[in-house]
Amino acid sequence: MSRDSVRGRRFLAEASCGHLAFVEQALARLDAGQAEYGDSWAWIGVRRHVAELAEEAADLGAWSALADQALDHEHALGTDERERVRQVLRRVASLGAASHRLLTEAAAELERP
Repeated sequence: MSRDSVRGRRFLAEASCGHLAFVEQALARLDAGQAEYGDSWAWIGVRRHVAELAEEAADLGAWSALADQALDHEHALGTDERERVRQVLRRVASLGAASHRLLTEAAAELERP
């Protein structure tokens, strides 16, 4: 089963809030995954996709926490710039947590009879 690239582009564009760089990077990642894994996306099932998404959402929090610590070593940044970046990292972690909650709820829905 081949991936419908038109449908994927439409889905990403609608979800992107007009951020075209997101769409292009996501499409490039889909292409790279297709090259490496072929059509495995079609047979692993939606439950596995949702579980993978939940892991990625948790990664947003984990990587944000690490980036926050690494920010301490960016001595070229002023206090105001550093705080703005910290606020972005906190927001990204928060969005990861919200995404994880939604995905956990979706997983529960998928398990209902």
